[in-house]
Amino acid sequence: MPDVMSALPDYPVKSSFAGIKKVLSNSGLAAIEAPTGSGKTTLLPLMLLKAGLSQKKILLTQPRRLAAKTVAQRMAQLDCTEVGETVGYRVKGESKLGSNTKIIAATEGTALAMMQHDPFMSDYDWVIIDEFHERHIETDLLLTFVRDLRKSLGPKEAPGIILMTATWQGQPVEALPEFSFHRIEGRLFPVKNICCPPGITENLPGRLNWGVKEAAEQTDGRILVFLPGRREIEAARKQFSTGRARFHISILHGGMELSEQQNVLNYQGSQRQLILATAVAETSLTVEGVTAVVDSGLERLPVFQPRLGITRLDTRRVSRATADQRAGRAGRLGPGLCLKLWTEAENHRLTDRWDPEILSGDLAAARLQTALWGSSEPAWITPPPPGLWLQAEELLKRLNALDGEGRITAEGKAIAALPLPPRLAHMVYTAGRRTQAALAAAILTEGHRFKLSGSFSRRMEAARSGAEFAGIRKQASEIERRIMGASNRDRAVLSLGELLSLAYPDRIGRKTASGLFELVTGAPLRCENCNFEWAVFPEISGTGNRIFAETGEELDLGKIRNIHPSLFSTLRRVSYNPDSFKFSVQRSELIGKLELKKLPSEKADKSERLKTVKDMVEKKGIDSLPLNKAGRLLLTRLRTAENAGIIGLPSGKPEVLESEIEDWLGPWLDNDLTASAVAEALYARLDWQQQKRLEKLFPQGIKLSEGLEKKIDYENADVPLIRGRMQEFYGQTAPFSIAEGLIPVAVELLSPAMRPLQTTSNLGEFWTGSYLQIRAEMRGRYPKHYWPENPGSAEPSLATGKKRPE
Repeated sequence: MPDVMSALPDYPVKSSFAGIKKVLSNSGLAAIEAPTGSGKTTLLPLMLLKAGLSQKKILLTQPRRLAAKTVAQRMAQLDCTEVGETVGYRVKGESKLGSNTKIIAATEGTALAMMQHDPFMSDYDWVIIDEFHERHIETDLLLTFVRDLRKSLGPKEAPGIILMTATWQGQPVEALPEFSFHRIEGRLFPVKNICCPPGITENLPGRLNWGVKEAAEQTDGRILVFLPGRREIEAARKQFSTGRARFHISILHGGMELSEQQNVLNYQGSQRQLILATAVAETSLTVEGVTAVVDSGLERLPVFQPRLGITRLDTRRVSRATADQRAGRAGRLGPGLCLKLWTEAENHRLTDRWDPEILSGDLAAARLQTALWGSSEPAWITPPPPGLWLQAEELLKRLNALDGEGRITAEGKAIAALPLPPRLAHMVYTAGRRTQAALAAAILTEGHRFKLSGSFSRRMEAARSGAEFAGIRKQASEIERRIMGASNRDRAVLSLGELLSLAYPDRIGRKTASGLFELVTGAPLRCENCNFEWAVFPEISGTGNRIFAETGEELDLGKIRNIHPSLFSTLRRVSYNPDSFKFSVQRSELIGKLELKKLPSEKADKSERLKTVKDMVEKKGIDSLPLNKAGRLLLTRLRTAENAGIIGLPSGKPEVLESEIEDWLGPWLDNDLTASAVAEALYARLDWQQQKRLEKLFPQGIKLSEGLEKKIDYENADVPLIRGRMQEFYGQTAPFSIAEGLIPVAVELLSPAMRPLQTTSNLGEFWTGSYLQIRAEMRGRYPKHYWPENPGSAEPSLATGKKRPE
């Protein structure tokens, strides 16, 4: 180990550096697994620099602003320099760098912006992605872009990649075949884990009280409490500040200034410190002196709802990997204690690891970044779901950030450069009053909890003054500075509502008689103090059909039409009435899915008629068409032919008729669709030769002696059937058939009252068989009718009262 490293602390990563150096020298690609407290974050970049493995710069990414600034400060301390000299940082809206800065700690989002600005990364030897296991969308994008860079430039010209994580368990290591994996054994002391006893109340304050009490009694160092968010932190601060103060209570979250965070970490008071923290204290922040961790087992993360197009903060149970990492914070100095505020039974139900954010998050910014990067096939380690990816692309097209082919536009490049989500970036870029737009964007991104409901303009007015809104005003100034000069085109000056609608055209809504608003997407929304007819709702929450908004901003329908002409459309509903055989057209003007007014009806054109008929047949089948007796007879004859294996005739099967309906029925849809028109269309499927063949093989009727003809029933029997009074068939002994004798035709013999007496396919056998019993019965019931003893040789007749030979 070179002498220049002797001053660095003896963390485990230092003793493992020889192996890491060998891996990096060979391939420039390393995946390092090291537990909390191993020194990987603060020591490895410095060792790369001091060992001569980096002649240029090193980019170290962190998932949070506070972590990036803290890591930079810690590395500067180890290097005996000031932040901004050898080590600096760059985060959203803030940086501390110098001309000689070699190591830059940056948030993942800022690192992406740096790569887009310098796509060849020509000033960098290494890109180190820390806390890779968190797998934010930006994490995956960073790795994808750097891998793409190495593929296009070659490993010698592109920076090397180092992935660092507390654990590779559950990660897709098979998608990183080019990386060498290196594990660093930690120096953690054992941590005793105790789950909450079943008898303790299930509410968080009660369990928290148990956990802090146990931690205070069993340990004597700092107590670190993990809570899901600032609301719970504030409630816990009040909970443990009442009565006789036993603790010095500190809070730690990502929204703090670096100086505030340092005051917490450097506390030297006489009272025991109780640190109430969010997930920011899980990883990169080193909280020294912690001997006990109290873990709520909860975390608050953004969850994207594709149907509503909103991202809401969802509180959920942590994974087992996260719980283990939190517990590890108690084992840095010696044996520690972790009080888990959930039961053993709940502990068994913890999931090992949550899915990466790219599988369920809002992908609009990621799609914009890939378009700006210019990669047509990103080398994802976990590909995004195609449906979410397409939804993101369609949104960006509506925002004019992508063209019809999915390529980035000039406006897309401008909004990608802004530190804002695409919706708000488009709003600021398009606005005439950019100061107003920048302030609105800052309010919507900074996450300040306002106590003002009703009109969004009340929040705008409040944010323009007051110390608690200083961060919002600072962010607004940075946004306005970044957008100045982006385009010289003239822009109309818009009202606040019109401005917000640029970002959220899908959240425009109209108040209904019930008091709810109905959005242009068709979803209902409740806003208690929004007394507007039309409004836009920039901040909405909820799930399913329960959507809420605390604020909205009034809109004028006429102005909406000017700003969002694509939202307006005319809906034509074409329907068919099979009773009247007529088509009708109902027309409405819509904004999104909301009906504004009904319009005068018009006549349906031929294409609309065809589509209506096709939709009807697809839903209800071919029998939904009006069919008269002739049409039904034709279809049954064709089906009989097909079932008999006769070729050369059109099919009569329903599925064939449905699939070919455009060809055979389309030409007959110039006017209303009657049953006779359908029958004519069906006959038109047969040419003259086919019609002759059909009539020859499958005639409509069969002629009997003495000129009588009986219609063949092809539809209501298992075999073709003719029927008539028994007397009509006297003298007939040969069987009837069609299709040149291939298909027999049955005979249904009827009484004088037209009631069935017998069905037979062989009259000769019937006359000498069961006929005799029927004759005896019928002679008594119908004595005036002719009932011969030998009907096979008798003459057919329907006459009554005439003397006949017995």
